[in-house]
Amino acid sequence: MRCKQCGAEFEGQFCSACGAKAETQSFTAPSIPEQRSASVKRKKPFYLRWWFILLVVIAIGVAVVALKKDGEEIIWEDIVLSEKIPAPPSGRGEIYDNSLLSLHINAFDVSNKQFVDYIKQCSQVGFTIDEETTSLSYEAFNAEGYSLSVVYDDYSDEVSIWLDAPIEMSEIQWPNTEAGKVIPRPLSTVGSFSYQYDDHFLVIVGNTPKAAYEEYVAECVEKGFVVDTNKGDDYYYAYNGEGWHLTVSYEGFNTIEISITAPREESSITTTTATTGESTTSDSVGADNGVIRSDFKAAMDSYEEFMDEYVAFMKKYADNPTDLDLLMDYAEYMSDYAEMCDEFEKWDSEDMNDAELAYYLEVQTRVNKKLLEVVE
Repeated sequence: MRCKQCGAEFEGQFCSACGAKAETQSFTAPSIPEQRSASVKRKKPFYLRWWFILLVVIAIGVAVVALKKDGEEIIWEDIVLSEKIPAPPSGRGEIYDNSLLSLHINAFDVSNKQFVDYIKQCSQVGFTIDEETTSLSYEAFNAEGYSLSVVYDDYSDEVSIWLDAPIEMSEIQWPNTEAGKVIPRPLSTVGSFSYQYDDHFLVIVGNTPKAAYEEYVAECVEKGFVVDTNKGDDYYYAYNGEGWHLTVSYEGFNTIEISITAPREESSITTTTATTGESTTSDSVGADNGVIRSDFKAAMDSYEEFMDEYVAFMKKYADNPTDLDLLMDYAEYMSDYAEMCDEFEKWDSEDMNDAELAYYLEVQTRVNKKLLEVVE
């Protein structure tokens, strides 16, 4: 080693040149890196943390609602009947029908005040005839006979608008058939037949104000249509003793609708099986022979019975919206309601004979009037 004092090389504990004592060199072991305990947990990435996942779920939900409510732009200049009524309060929504004969749109993001202002505008442009107004609905005709219906949904902030062109009518000849003789002949001879057969028909009769409609119903009662009656301010349904079924309704704008259907006959159709030669009997009849099929009648009656129950429930729910028992039933009713509406509308695409179509429209009219009670 080298001496720190004189710089001479030596071995041992003392320098051989100057006698200085050699310095002791300490040895320091290299430090060993501290090992992490295997029990220490690694932190989850932020995208796996519960709060981030929750934010994503909320964002997706908001996006879905936004997309659902976005609808389409309603360009009023493209609406065929745009000159008949004011533009809706909102420029976005859904357009379901846009023709010379009918307009049906839903406008989104409409406040109750905007709805009230809108029906005032409709009244100002002439829709004042046979006007019926509630806090959430408005119906009226204008002098040309256009029919307007506006309904506000305060849960979704949507307004539904229906505008229908007047029905084209001319001089009609009252049927000199059994069906035409079983009911009174109206005073007016202006109207339009939707369909006409010997044992049933449906006719729209004009030039018949509300007072004349009520007088006609009274004549039908005198004629014997007093069985299983169903009467409202603007409709009357009944059978006579022989089973003929009558429907009379006041449609507004001095117009009534009359439908008469012959008694239903429980017919049995006998067929022969080609392979066995055995005869089989069926209670069902085809949709082309003018008789209401049993399965069709059952479906219509089932639909109407459910709607009666649904309307009763919704009235109770409207009176007690915080009732926990009603809240629990609400979701189930909404699901059943949607399902029943789908089943009912499927028949609209089926081949129905005239008698079935008349009964279908009759049920639909009754149900719509009941549903309006919920809105009111």
